[in-house]
Amino acid sequence: MKYKKVLLSVVLSSILILSFTVPITAKKGDGVDYGRMAKFLPSNGEMFGWIKDIWKFGDEGEFGYRMPGTPAEEKGADYIFEKFEDFGLEGVTKEPIPITVYQPDVWSLTIRVGENEEEIPCSFFRYGPLTNPEGITADLVYVGSGSEEDFISNDVGGKIVVVDVLAPGWPYTGFFDQFQLFAYDPDDTMPGDMGTENWPLTNLESSLEFAVDNGAVGYVGILTFTVDDNNQFWHSQWDKPLTALTLSPNDGAYLRNLLESEEPVNATMILTGYYGPGETHNVYGFLPGKNEDEIILIESHHDGWATNEASGAAAVMALAKYFAHFPKESRERTLMFVAFGSHFAQRDQSDSEVYHLINEGKIVFATTIEMIGKQLKIIDGKYVETGLISPTGFGISIPMIPLIPIISQAIIKYDLKRSMILPLYHGEGGQFGVLGVPTIERIAENAPQFTNDDTPNTVMVSALRPTTAAFVDIIKQVDLLPIEFLQSMS
Repeated sequence: MKYKKVLLSVVLSSILILSFTVPITAKKGDGVDYGRMAKFLPSNGEMFGWIKDIWKFGDEGEFGYRMPGTPAEEKGADYIFEKFEDFGLEGVTKEPIPITVYQPDVWSLTIRVGENEEEIPCSFFRYGPLTNPEGITADLVYVGSGSEEDFISNDVGGKIVVVDVLAPGWPYTGFFDQFQLFAYDPDDTMPGDMGTENWPLTNLESSLEFAVDNGAVGYVGILTFTVDDNNQFWHSQWDKPLTALTLSPNDGAYLRNLLESEEPVNATMILTGYYGPGETHNVYGFLPGKNEDEIILIESHHDGWATNEASGAAAVMALAKYFAHFPKESRERTLMFVAFGSHFAQRDQSDSEVYHLINEGKIVFATTIEMIGKQLKIIDGKYVETGLISPTGFGISIPMIPLIPIISQAIIKYDLKRSMILPLYHGEGGQFGVLGVPTIERIAENAPQFTNDDTPNTVMVSALRPTTAAFVDIIKQVDLLPIEFLQSMS
């Protein structure tokens, strides 16, 4: 009987949603009609100001970005804390979260050919073993893209391997278009375009494992997919089995040419610093609704750079400022706004307030917003702006398909071009989806991501306010849905 009631609620709610979904012709650019929302909705300029403020903490820090566990990351948390308090949120908290801190202080690659010695500029993959101050000295061996066959055909025992790291990206045609549930591309710009420019890395994990299995003592990755002079990429959360340094395409090509000569190339790789316990900071606050035991979570992370992820944090702040203008009686449910501080860190959020509320069954829905960025392509080793926003995915789980009318209507109404609704998560939203919380995840990628090239210039400023407005509509409509309907999507 209970199942039948839930099913009936789902069917009736779906019919109700569809009955109110009418085609909307969006006005273009700054002409989007925000209606009564406009009075309280932060402008593109105000949100961009927050992004620049947050980005600057990292730019002036030791690593050029807000690495979790650093003073730069904590300054970002303090900034958001102050904004939440200024907006009038209740219970504003800066929550310390234990993490594994990985903060190098010296990293270098010195090569020797005969009697000639030189240092090649490099960066590091985080969470690989640190070295002692003397480093690791061994001969270098080039193993191409690091397939199993590449390692079998080369003697890498006791040597440092040099690998071409690959990230060809996912195309729109033949990949995203095959399983998208909805697409809004009124200018027909996505067919033939890339859905991602340099994500995911396709051979890093496997080549590292093959290197370990075959007795290598170090790993040098050539970032083949980025701009000529960039040697930074991906600050992942998983343990890497070898000390790993990374080279730009230009420096990688230089080293590759040396290794193709007959004379042996010897190298010393040094990577020292601190690898151990530390903490990062979540920032959260509430706007109570009539039902304080049912909570809609609105979140992003605040560690990172500009587009990734000051832009998502700015959208969460904008939503907090907007909804704070309205009294408790205007909301059926309580809203919880969160900026997580540990996206780029090995972490355990199980003791955080958000996860306590999930375990108590109080968080009944979640939205996550990431990467409101320009599309930049890499052409002839340089970043080239296309004038377009990066292709954007609105990820949901399969049981949430009845919400497609709500999401698609908001996308069209606020002219969020190059947007898709996809039956998958590949960002922050996944952590809630796996716990059974119905989640809408808005995410994109762009070529400068995971590097200090991710500056405010990479943010798609014109999309900040429209994206925020779309989530205002989505949150308001989800707030009115019966709890049985939301529970049916978990």
